[in-house]
Amino acid sequence: MSSPSQNRERYVAAIEAAVEEPGIDFKRAMSWSKTDACHRFELAKDIAALCTYGGGLLVIGRNDEDKSTGSLTEEQAKTFETTRVNEFARGLLQ
Repeated sequence: MSSPSQNRERYVAAIEAAVEEPGIDFKRAMSWSKTDACHRFELAKDIAALCTYGGGLLVIGRNDEDKSTGSLTEEQAKTFETTRVNEFARGLLQ
């Protein structure tokens, strides 16, 4: 089993290389509170896939199509409050 520091190194390397791999998924910059239900559902599916995989990293702010760095603002980042996102995903996945 990998140590937390080994996982962090792997994640940082994957983000810098812009490489999606099992356990690492990129999503464009968005605001959770302004995102429509369809995009929220897509995020919930990605969360479920990572759970099935055994964990991983969902990177918000990197464009999925061309892997360019998005422009996730501090305001957008604050909308991804863990409890709210977890409750939404749990409600869809139960």
